[in-house]
Amino acid sequence: MVAFSKLPAELRVHTWSFIPSQELPLLQSVSKVWNEEIGGTKSLYTVINNVTAVQLKHLLPRSFPRQVSATIDCVCEDDYAPFCTILRQHLSRISYLWLTFDRRAWRSAENGDNVPIVYLLSAAAPRLRSCRIDTGLELMDVRFQVFAGTAPIERLHLDGIQLLEPQRAFSNVVYFSGTACWRGAPHDTLQIMTHVAHPARHFPALRRLGLVGFDSISRIFNEGNPCPAGVTELELVYDPDYRYSGETAAAFANLHTVDNIRIESAPRPLMLQLLRSWFSAEVIRLVKDNTLTFVSGMHGSKNPKRLEFHLPHPVDLRDLVKVKVMPRADVLMLGPKALQHYSPAFIAGIVSTAAPNLRTLIVRLPPNSSGVILPQWIPGTPRLRMNRLQCLLIAGKLGADGTLPWITFKGIQSFVARVFDTEANTPGLPVGLHVSGVHLKDEDQKQLLESGIFAVVQHEAKPLVFED
Repeated sequence: MVAFSKLPAELRVHTWSFIPSQELPLLQSVSKVWNEEIGGTKSLYTVINNVTAVQLKHLLPRSFPRQVSATIDCVCEDDYAPFCTILRQHLSRISYLWLTFDRRAWRSAENGDNVPIVYLLSAAAPRLRSCRIDTGLELMDVRFQVFAGTAPIERLHLDGIQLLEPQRAFSNVVYFSGTACWRGAPHDTLQIMTHVAHPARHFPALRRLGLVGFDSISRIFNEGNPCPAGVTELELVYDPDYRYSGETAAAFANLHTVDNIRIESAPRPLMLQLLRSWFSAEVIRLVKDNTLTFVSGMHGSKNPKRLEFHLPHPVDLRDLVKVKVMPRADVLMLGPKALQHYSPAFIAGIVSTAAPNLRTLIVRLPPNSSGVILPQWIPGTPRLRMNRLQCLLIAGKLGADGTLPWITFKGIQSFVARVFDTEANTPGLPVGLHVSGVHLKDEDQKQLLESGIFAVVQHEAKPLVFED
């Protein structure tokens, strides 16, 4: 206590900034000095996360007149109306608002009530730039100008809200995400949200679009309703409860301005169809968790096109190599966790499909690597046949402690023996070995050159920067 009190006031305030705002009033009772400093430092109350309605009522006035960031997850129906009322009173100061209502345990009388949320959304929000609203409702039609048409929102997420008319408050939105559909008659089928069906009209400044819970992109973007010209990134999450409805690659081929497409829970035939009839890749990446990434246009193109499949169906992965529709890429990149999500047999299948073109293999090491490269690739598992491989790049990066991973001659020798089918690779293995961002001793580099495994060995301590 005494030692802490002797610290400069700015250091004490910095320390308190790591404490949740709802717990700060307890610290004020420790001493008169703490009471004055905590109570008089308004910046400590500008980030408010997951508080009760009573706490919110007491915390928001403490930050006046500062701008506020508020994250509220409401699970109790008794807090529903108070939350909306309190937030409306301070909405003119809120710059970031994340508001969700989980109505699953609410009383039936309260479950469909939208009056409080309408009361909140009708107030002006002149400083609000990022907003996420999940009403907890299946559908709430909005026929008024949200936030009185004054909010300069740039990032917006909506669940359970359907905009029936363009909103002035959303004219500057560059990133919109949210539920794309709702279940309606007849036969409980998916109905497209009005603002999703006409995104160019509702979000004229849109650059990035994320859609959740639908069965076919051709129902959203088609000849009469093209994708907004400014959109360069598209994130799609398909509804797993709905069957594949004949999605065609043509709908994706018409997305001329989109450079990055990320598809989660893709319907089973979609991945194969896109790779077979539309997308060609120069780089295949197994880097992100449970994500298979294809990149094209790397050579001489300002904006590479990227197609990512997140949480791909296991049967799709099997068919991907079985029917040989894998793009014939030049580069294969394996991340530190590649073998946690994909088997050596699948990676060998990728290589067998793309082998005629593969010239570069990039293996990225985890920061805490102990010298063993891809340790999960054990003897007896399928090995890689890469007859045209010209470069093996082993890359590391700085860990949280500021240290680089390390490898040895024996570690690389073991990696080559376990992973490559050297009898099938002619002549020899890769022409060049490039080691970047990894500790490699001079004697190990000398042994590599003398062993004849590689014709050229290059080593640089500075890590390469990859755009994942």
